[in-house]
Amino acid sequence: MPALVIIKNQVKVILLAETRLPAGTKKVKEFAESLGLDVVEISVRRRLDLQAVSDLAQCLKTFNAKVVHAHDVKASFYALRASQKSGEKKPKLVI
Repeated sequence: MPALVIIKNQVKVILLAETRLPAGTKKVKEFAESLGLDVVEISVRRRLDLQAVSDLAQCLKTFNAKVVHAHDVKASFYALRASQKSGEKKPKLVI
């Protein structure tokens, strides 16, 4: 994440926060904010939260996202579905 500071005006950090997990994304959010990055947190309330997918799709559309980066299978699935739902003919790149 520190490397993103160089291009921070072009980066939005969107965290999928599992509300059923106690630790959540608090440390990651605080770290990103300490670097001056814009952070949006989307609550994920269950294993498959279609509202979270819709919220993520809206963020991607609002921010006109070109690249989406995810770190695990669930986040990658949410990113792919949200990219498809955001109204683009082709999904954005999901890494």
